[in-house]
Amino acid sequence: MADTTDALSIYLNDHLGGANAGIELARQLEQRAGEHLDPAVLTELAEDIEADRDVLRSLIGRIEASTHPVKQLVGWIAGQAQRLAANELLTGREDLSLLLQCEMLALGIEGKRALWEALVEIRPDYPELADVDLDRLVDRAQQQRTRIESVRREFARRSFVPS
Repeated sequence: MADTTDALSIYLNDHLGGANAGIELARQLEQRAGEHLDPAVLTELAEDIEADRDVLRSLIGRIEASTHPVKQLVGWIAGQAQRLAANELLTGREDLSLLLQCEMLALGIEGKRALWEALVEIRPDYPELADVDLDRLVDRAQQQRTRIESVRREFARRSFVPS
């Protein structure tokens, strides 16, 4: 079981790095897009992503794995790189930059949903997961995906449809 626990530790830590990048991206969107849309939608999304990260940290503790500071740093760097990649200086348009940020965040949320679904599959083999409501986390990820999709579509319209 040690080898599989090690593999699970690596997997969870990789997702924890991704969660940190997702939070950075969600907070950037909240700041930048809040002037164009209802900021409460983006604030709630960022808060949900932070809560999911906290669950992930708890799971890492439950399986008695340690967090990997390098992976956490990589997640933070990825968040900074996302900021640069979707910068208006590169795209030439704020709406297009926000659209790209929404798409990056949507991909991260899909990855998180896949994480929760993978944990549902292995839950019978890990007593540490028994009392974690993974089905609720899968549903919450789907709700987050739906929320970011509405924001993404708005910025697609703003980017490509003449006003």
